[in-house]
Amino acid sequence: MPDYIIYIDILYRKHRSNNGVSGGIGIVITTSDGQLVDEFNDATRQVISPDEKMALLLLEVCAATIAIRNAPAGELLIRSKQHYIGEIIGLMTRMKTRGWLNADGTPNTNENLWRRLDAAVSGHSGTIQWEYTRVREPGHRRCEEIARFAANCLIDNR
Repeated sequence: MPDYIIYIDILYRKHRSNNGVSGGIGIVITTSDGQLVDEFNDATRQVISPDEKMALLLLEVCAATIAIRNAPAGELLIRSKQHYIGEIIGLMTRMKTRGWLNADGTPNTNENLWRRLDAAVSGHSGTIQWEYTRVREPGHRRCEEIARFAANCLIDNR
């Protein structure tokens, strides 16, 4: 059983003018028995990617990085409602092996996001597990509220 469960959620808005998304990020850290440890939000102004799935994955990378950086030492279970949560570490590892280049050898325009995640994962003292979940737990409901607040801050500050 993990020491801490981290719930992450994103609420995004697609840009019409380019291949980007902006999003609100919600993070809730609890102990394994459900006691609140901390909450965070972030309003990510823009992530650029040629396709929407990758843009959403990059928002999830931002959320995971913030969560891991702020998590206590110990075994972590990161839960997300995004289907691609399990792909993050595999993608990061492959890019790092290629010198942070894309599979086709071109420079990765979001290399900085991947490097930050790598630093957060490498700097965490404990194991990290990733889990996709549809379960509507209190941590997820609170994450949605926090992500919505952060996304609305983006809209209000345009």
